[in-house]
Amino acid sequence: MHRTHIVVNLTRFYIRKSSSFLRRNGRFSRTWWLRFNCNVLFTFKFDNYARATTMGEIFLAYSHILGILIIFTSLFVENILIGKDMTLRDMKRITKADQWYGIGSILMLATGFARIYLVGKGSDYYWSHPLFLLKLGLFTIVGLLSIYPTIQFIKIYKKRKADEATRFTWDDSSRFKLMARLQIGILLIIPFLANMIARGMGVS
Repeated sequence: MHRTHIVVNLTRFYIRKSSSFLRRNGRFSRTWWLRFNCNVLFTFKFDNYARATTMGEIFLAYSHILGILIIFTSLFVENILIGKDMTLRDMKRITKADQWYGIGSILMLATGFARIYLVGKGSDYYWSHPLFLLKLGLFTIVGLLSIYPTIQFIKIYKKRKADEATRFTWDDSSRFKLMARLQIGILLIIPFLANMIARGMGVS
């Protein structure tokens, strides 16, 4: 039998039994029946709210981790593609990876602040936590380190595309590769700090 039919039949059975019970037992039973159904309804709504809250927390946590993975993947791609002997296609891939880096950063920040203010231990706990401030400071450093490479990637790609140069030599490639690796190294510290914060470490 379909699930909807089962629910409908159970509802009809409950209504018939409730009506019969009320007719037999009078006013006291009506009061008891009303209280019972109010309690059932309240519990049902509370359980649904609890489930919705839990799913919201899961979704925010998943989206936060997804943002981190996008950032790591973008930097890893940039680190592989950056080299002295470049093609216009490689430069286009680097700019695309850098765009995904921006998307991952926005996703990570948006879900991170949503978790601070909407779920979890509350904003007061995080803003007074020294490890959280360190974590936020490290991410700020990573963001600042990414500004210059992003501007240069766009400039180089547009210039080489305008010159119709399919291949070119990138003399400063080692510097940009070093900056990508430095960002990866700093980002690797952030999940470690996040685990310490989640376990209540770093506060007296």
